[in-house]
Amino acid sequence: MIYIIYIILKYSHRLKLFEGDQEMVVLNGMGGFYVKSRPSAYKAKDAAYTVGGNAGLVLARLPAPYPITAQQKKVRDVAAGCGIKKGISKAVLQKAMVDCVGPKLRK
Repeated sequence: MIYIIYIILKYSHRLKLFEGDQEMVVLNGMGGFYVKSRPSAYKAKDAAYTVGGNAGLVLARLPAPYPITAQQKKVRDVAAGCGIKKGISKAVLQKAMVDCVGPKLRK
């Protein structure tokens, strides 16, 4: 698998896999790594010379998840117990915050 990644990285400018500033491509089974294109060349209006524009790809590691704090766990559990979820209406959310979340968090 490492050899395949090496070939992709070495010959990407010839294969024309990525053109300009495209989205990153996450390849399955790469163990937390992803491949993204390098930035295209650009020159600011007041700059003396062009910067960027390197050919090829970058192999980067996906960020590790941050640990959840005790306060975040408590709020998550209270919100789930009160029926707060993505996509509920504003009126239902306000009612749940006043009637359910406030008293539970004060305990």
